[in-house]
Amino acid sequence: MITAPVLGMLGPVVAYVNIIGSAASMTGVHALSYARGHFGIEPHIIGGARSAGRVSNAKNPLADAVEQVSEKLKAFSIFDTGGPNSTASLAYRANFSSRFSYLVDPLVRVASAGTIVVKPAAPFAGVISAMHLYPIDGAVNRRKTDAQAWNMRDALWSMVIVRVGSDAAQAPALKQWTRDYWTGVHPYNLAGAYPNFMMDDEGEARLKATFGDNFPRLATLKRKHDP
Repeated sequence: MITAPVLGMLGPVVAYVNIIGSAASMTGVHALSYARGHFGIEPHIIGGARSAGRVSNAKNPLADAVEQVSEKLKAFSIFDTGGPNSTASLAYRANFSSRFSYLVDPLVRVASAGTIVVKPAAPFAGVISAMHLYPIDGAVNRRKTDAQAWNMRDALWSMVIVRVGSDAAQAPALKQWTRDYWTGVHPYNLAGAYPNFMMDDEGEARLKATFGDNFPRLATLKRKHDP
């Protein structure tokens, strides 16, 4: 994860100019576009410490620069809406159109002990949670279940649950959250899954359900060609 620095000793205008930099001089945020050529690596996640909230009733200039760079690199950019209320957050959201931009509203109103309180939107700072639904249709559904090894041809969607953070110490809690999510929706799932999305601890029964009646044939072929 790449985060833009906070230049606390500088005025807001100077700070924005220095952090944003320019593509021509390969400085500031724009320098990230040239990271691969200079260092052999490039960022996959970009966040801006001063990208929260609109500036002078217009799109945040740092957020605009980060969005441009993330679009060029096809990297995810993460922004804090900075909105003290939903109106301000939605106004901030209206400035973004890139599919690589993830916006996080820092605070939410929730019911607690019979009253409404404001709490952080996520229990861990720097955590991203998502549930992706990938459509399974068209040619996939038109194939007969015994045409190829995978036979879950009546599935309509494949789901991927994601929860990631930048602090390794959070890993056990992040994994548990993901498992609890999966457990909650699993009663509504088909018995099998898409093999590329399966984890290594889902068990042989789920693997067999994934290939269905094709499993014995697949096992025979594996013993023959990949013993």
